[in-house]
Amino acid sequence: MNKLYQASTLNALILGNFQGVTTVGELLAKGSYGIGTFEGLDGELIALDGKVYNGKGNGSIQEYGKDEKSAFAVMYNISDNAKDYSFQNIINFEHLKENLNRVINEDYKNKNVFYVLKAEVTLNSVKVRSFYKQEKPYKTLPQLVSSQTEYTYENCKGYFVGVWCPIYVEGLNMPGWHLHFLSHDKTKGGHMLEVDIKEAKITIEDKTDFEMVLPTNEEFKSINLNSDLRKDTEKVEG
Repeated sequence: MNKLYQASTLNALILGNFQGVTTVGELLAKGSYGIGTFEGLDGELIALDGKVYNGKGNGSIQEYGKDEKSAFAVMYNISDNAKDYSFQNIINFEHLKENLNRVINEDYKNKNVFYVLKAEVTLNSVKVRSFYKQEKPYKTLPQLVSSQTEYTYENCKGYFVGVWCPIYVEGLNMPGWHLHFLSHDKTKGGHMLEVDIKEAKITIEDKTDFEMVLPTNEEFKSINLNSDLRKDTEKVEG
């Protein structure tokens, strides 16, 4: 229950390795919650309560079956050891991260492990992004940022899922908080870019066990994962 499971690396995704690494069924065997994307950069993966949804490029939500493939994902469970918090009047994403980081700094006092969350939220507004499915030969993720789709929703309720990673895993994943949003009615969602929160009930847990599976496709063998991609990461994950 204390494990964080990851399929592929963030740098591989940034460099355009969008081939499927694992299936939705395999991901759900590792956790009931998570974030990621699908084969071909087909939208934003949102795992909630044992189901996997795709926040698609056209703004719609589709529940994906167990045979669908993921190019990158992070999965986890929430145990009885998790801690619950309530926040009100969070004016933007930076304000939210400040509050979440305060939990890490003051309650857990450990920046060297992973943290995961699930949340039920009432929002004044939320801005999310996604991508349309790409075709081979794949471009790199920074080359595709200008074609990402963005949607803003107002006065809605929903859920957050996501993960906080320590700085030393840079390249494997993105340091800091990475959150995805799904509306209560399961019709809206994606990678969260901005948010204005009226009220949030957030459950946070530390994870000290990390498991990762790497791609086995030919394209993965030839990409240069030793490159410094910090600026590219900031550009695409912002």
